Amino acid sequence: MPELEQPWDFAGCSTRNGESERLYDIELVQQDLLNHFYTRQGELDWAPNYGSVIPDMLFETRNDRSQNIIEDDVRRIINSDQRVSLQEITVEVLEHGYNVEVLINYLGRNPPILMQIEFDRRNFNEV
Repeated sequence: MPELEQPWDFAGCSTRNGESERLYDIELVQQDLLNHFYTRQGELDWAPNYGSVIPDMLFETRNDRSQNIIEDDVRRIINSDQRVSLQEITVEVLEHGYNVEVLINYLGRNPPILMQIEFDRRNFNEV
């Protein structure tokens, strides 16, 4: 019996406000990346390297060094996901944080996808 070909490469679930929804392909990848970015690095005991340093950078002095740290962290997170490849990173300083734009290719397909991720210190507690 031949295998049925799926209309998607990846499938998963996301739960928001108690409601579960099915996500496929790039929507799933984007949600997985957002989860990675919005989790503080070290927050998960069972995965100490998972997460991002960016939430903690919101409470540091904003300068070229902090922007370089953010860019390096974005590269690390994007490169850890084999479903995407990084094309470009733009970090913009905002009044209360940063806006990060990431241009990614999903499984080498074109056109690239632009993800815009806002980090606002008003949405994070200082540790």
